[in-house]
Amino acid sequence: MRIYFIFPICVIFLKSFGNDDSLAHNSVVDIQKLDPTLVLKEANQAIKNLEFDKSNEKFKWYWTNSAKIKPSLIGVKLTFALRDWMSLAAKYPPALSEIKKLQSDLLLVMSNNYPQLLEFAEFSALSGALGFDEDVCRIFESLVNKNEIGARPYFRIASKHLILCKRYKICNPFIGVDAFRRIKANFSNSKIIDEGTNSPQNEIKLYNYLSEVATMVALLIHNDRKNESNEIANETARLFESTKFSKILEDAKIGIFPPE
Repeated sequence: MRIYFIFPICVIFLKSFGNDDSLAHNSVVDIQKLDPTLVLKEANQAIKNLEFDKSNEKFKWYWTNSAKIKPSLIGVKLTFALRDWMSLAAKYPPALSEIKKLQSDLLLVMSNNYPQLLEFAEFSALSGALGFDEDVCRIFESLVNKNEIGARPYFRIASKHLILCKRYKICNPFIGVDAFRRIKANFSNSKIIDEGTNSPQNEIKLYNYLSEVATMVALLIHNDRKNESNEIANETARLFESTKFSKILEDAKIGIFPPE
């Protein structure tokens, strides 16, 4: 899932790396002048140069500022950038400490307040990277207890953690034929197959759709709702019956989740 929000840009002060390579700024204008993509590239280059402290500062800056400057970078921030930062953390303990602090700070916020969706997405990404999936399950369960209907948008983010922790029962209110219809409607409205199902772009989009549906099919099996599972699987199978993806759906019908 990709979530796009625009937040007011705030200023942070980071360690200076020198006159021409500093991320320490004191104005919104300075922050906006920086190119997040270039900063991320420099962070990874610093790892190769064994400049771990410099790399860590740049990753911190990217996490804090990239999506504020360019909201469409939220997906990169939560996936590729975090993956690269974790690769630094494997070599440089201060980076791991920084990532853990971000996760624990968000955990504290969400333990006391109903989180914004972007906050929850950030928390999910950090928790997943650190292997703290149970934290996400616990927070999501508290959201469900407070407002089950309001928790629906959070389920798509939390589902991978719930599955990893085998918390299948809490998924029960968010799966079924009605939920499948919403997924299918989004798929149909997106004109995904307008270039033909054999194009590489459509193959990726089709797989993403199939993966989401197959996950629901498998969850229904684990919640003893086989009739609904079969109904959804059979309707979806018609789209994939002649593709290499059909086995994913067949596996889902016996409770096997699709690969990541």
